[in-house]
Amino acid sequence: MLLFKRDLRSFLLRKAGSLFGESSQAWLEGPVAQHTQSFKAWKDAEATDRGWQAGRPHFEIAFLNLLVESVFRTAYDAPLKLAVKFNKTVAEAMASSGLMEVRRILLLGACRCVCVPSVFS
Repeated sequence: MLLFKRDLRSFLLRKAGSLFGESSQAWLEGPVAQHTQSFKAWKDAEATDRGWQAGRPHFEIAFLNLLVESVFRTAYDAPLKLAVKFNKTVAEAMASSGLMEVRRILLLGACRCVCVPSVFS
């Protein structure tokens, strides 16, 4: 499960980087990738200065919350456990109905940056 969540983190960062535009890409590849590298890194970032989140658009903060919920907390564990049980890839798991909220947030962020006809095709 931990390996799958690590792959999910990488997938979400890649997908958001390609959807959200260049202004968001530097933020995603820099502080977000650094602070979500591990649970310990995230807890340390939460305990210290959170200025790296300040002034970001609403859809970026929503994506960050989604990333933390899906990777470090248990909100999406049920659909992720099913994906692991049935040997699905992260991309296949993202197409499942249990991760509809994840897709919705990615699409909302993409629509705010660029109009994308189909995100997961």
